[in-house]
Amino acid sequence: MSIWSSATSSHRYSPSLANAPAASAMLLAASLGSASALAQVPTITDARVEAGRLVVTGSTPAPVTLVRLDKRFTIRSNGVGAFTFVRADYLPSDCIVEVALVGASDPPPTAVVANCGVGFTSRGNWASAARYLANDLVTFDGSTWRARRESIGASPPASPADWALFASKGAVGTAGLQGPAGATGATGPAGPAGPQGAAGAQGPQGDPGATGPQGPGVTARGPWSNAVAYATNDLATHAGSTWRALAASTNQPPDTSPAAWELFAAKGATGDVGPEGATGPTGPAGPQGPQGIAGTTGATGPAGPAGPQGVTGPEGPAGPQGVAGPGGPQGPAGSLAPVVAWSGGCSNLVQPNGDIRTFVYCLDYSEFNHSSDYFTVASGGVITFQTAGLYRFEFSTLARGCQAYYVTFFINDASRSNILIMPASYWEMLWNRMIWPIAAGDTAYLRIPCDGAVAPDAIVHHSAPQGWGKLQIQHLGTISP
Repeated sequence: MSIWSSATSSHRYSPSLANAPAASAMLLAASLGSASALAQVPTITDARVEAGRLVVTGSTPAPVTLVRLDKRFTIRSNGVGAFTFVRADYLPSDCIVEVALVGASDPPPTAVVANCGVGFTSRGNWASAARYLANDLVTFDGSTWRARRESIGASPPASPADWALFASKGAVGTAGLQGPAGATGATGPAGPAGPQGAAGAQGPQGDPGATGPQGPGVTARGPWSNAVAYATNDLATHAGSTWRALAASTNQPPDTSPAAWELFAAKGATGDVGPEGATGPTGPAGPQGPQGIAGTTGATGPAGPAGPQGVTGPEGPAGPQGVAGPGGPQGPAGSLAPVVAWSGGCSNLVQPNGDIRTFVYCLDYSEFNHSSDYFTVASGGVITFQTAGLYRFEFSTLARGCQAYYVTFFINDASRSNILIMPASYWEMLWNRMIWPIAAGDTAYLRIPCDGAVAPDAIVHHSAPQGWGKLQIQHLGTISP
């Protein structure tokens, strides 16, 4: 198998691509000599068709990097630079893929896709009303024929431009031996006919024809949707029938878009009415009928036994509104501590144990405007509560530079609220709010871990020009036992 690729040319060439087996699929990578070691290009480690999907894997020179497949599909590599494209809706027509770094100017590498060949499609006995495509196989008069091109109603023997003989019908076997003559009987009525001779031996099997090139396959895409981009030879169901895509399209209904779709399998006819079901169980008794018209008074008879208690009549209308009662005594005024705002008293980030991926704000007592009856603040932002009750916590600031942040409140060294933020390389608001019951002596602190290999690029404090950084703590009241 000969395979050629160039990282500086836009032309692709593969002489034996259609017949390359999966076991010997080879990757095409751009080779630029000693200069390639400095080129900012990704590495393709595998490219194949697996379970009807295109799968392309590889790595980027740096982690969390945008890569693009065939200038159409873009994803980001993970934290160690690995990436995997999985596409059920796309297959390159020349069975070669290209993967490039987004924004890079170096020629991108290319690779041959394994299991990307062309094959035949068996269609059974030839039918005059069926539509046949190139490389469809049909049987006709004992022989197998291959479609040279698309056709309808052109029979294989009479249409050499549309059909080529793929496997001939076997020869007719030789005639069997004549059975022995019966003995001459006495003159009388004619005797019964002699037994039928044995059938002749089956003729030899004809030689199998040569295997043709792999025909185009189809991809089942489920019910048709106006939001899905379909490719050639995609199959979709619509209005009970199955349709095959003639070309790439989006939001073109199959039953009204003959240029984009053709009928692949029509909806079946409605079945016969089923037998009548068994009689269901007797329903519950209906409600009692209305009272009949009173008859004329009859003669006075003897007193009968007492009848059953009658049904209670409907409830009468509500009585008028009563006079309002006197108001209750005024309750004692509740006590709420004022909202205390974090002023961002220091601008440096504290990194516990030298871990550059975790940082906290350093707080001190002077940063809060509150009564010392509620809590105190120690080094490292650890708050110790003196007054029990229900407290409200709220934090907000701007940050950038990490792959992800977690705004986390700890109460008594246990995480009580954990919010994931994904700011990437742009500014993102970090915000969280919670209400929690606190006992006297409980401790609390705020941490903002950075999920990434480096410290954050920037954190905006309350004292910065933007003025976004803020931590508020409010005592909402005591909790009844």
